[in-house]
Amino acid sequence: MANVLSERIAELRKERGLTQEQLGQRVGVSAQAVSKWEKGGAPDVELLPALADRLGVSIDTLFGRERDAAEDILHLACRYITSQPEGKRLDTICRMLFQATQTMMPPGILSEPIQFPIRCTLPDEAGEPFLLMRNGAKLEEGLLFGTVSEEFSFMTITPEPEAGWAAYFAQNSDYRKLFTVLARPNCLELLELLYSEKEHYIVAEAAAARLDLPTEEVTALFEEMCGIHLLKKLEMELASGMIDTYIINENFAFIPFMLMGRCLIEKDMAFYIQWITRKSPLLRRPQGGRKEDTK
Repeated sequence: MANVLSERIAELRKERGLTQEQLGQRVGVSAQAVSKWEKGGAPDVELLPALADRLGVSIDTLFGRERDAAEDILHLACRYITSQPEGKRLDTICRMLFQATQTMMPPGILSEPIQFPIRCTLPDEAGEPFLLMRNGAKLEEGLLFGTVSEEFSFMTITPEPEAGWAAYFAQNSDYRKLFTVLARPNCLELLELLYSEKEHYIVAEAAAARLDLPTEEVTALFEEMCGIHLLKKLEMELASGMIDTYIINENFAFIPFMLMGRCLIEKDMAFYIQWITRKSPLLRRPQGGRKEDTK
């Protein structure tokens, strides 16, 4: 049993990408103690719960007990994620999705696991500009898509609903309003300014001064952005009278939207991992055509 425990500690540590010193720091022992465990020694009994938690497994798993295989995989995944240091948990999830893309491939396709990339970009044939390297799986059940690397990662998972994705799209007329406003000169620059600062109310005159633009132009843009819910407006009373102030309609979608937009418009598709088994089109043909909102 001691040999099994030693082998499992070494195996799990290496799977987590930890050095003996790093694991020792998490458990509160020296690197020499971890080395001793992996060479046939055994941790003190009181250290086993902390050791299992830091490795993201159960104590049964440390001892190679078969019954642990029946444990809820979602529970195990959550325990593993929470075992990671703060600031690294989202990165851990992206790494798990990177590995998941490989597991979707049939046995025999890969002779060995594909290594986690260091860079997220790849130069095109001319050397520039740099293209985002994508990782993706296009399956009948849905899509997995994004960029994963030591440098930068983002991943999206989109299982296909029974009604198809298009059933949950906004009306095309609403998309046209959005893209029309985004295409206005200086609109994206204003959004980048607002999202790059701590959320606060701002008047058009102040934003105009920051970007060296006419106040009338910024006011018009702010009003259009309010019309499609990119901003919210609040009237504020000053000694000199009422003024309009604006604030970002806090929406996490802006960052993924800009990243996915880049992937959509890049002329080449640079894939680090790609697996496609889907034969049906991505969008189902709507019954009787898609209805438009005419308002």
